[in-house]
Amino acid sequence: MHRLEERIQKLKEVQRGWVNNFRMASILVKLQDLDGWLRNRLRYCIWHHWSRMK
Repeated sequence: MHRLEERIQKLKEVQRGWVNNFRMASILVKLQDLDGWLRNRLRYCIWHHWSRMK
């Protein structure tokens, strides 16, 4: 799971920079869409890692 924690940390850094870059624009809906996509992708990564451990 160490790699997953690294991925999450990197995603937080990128997302923070993205939000700071575009904070003046109205991008709430886009950020919500991105958040949903990232959650699905992380769930896939966790499931994929778990299924390979068997």
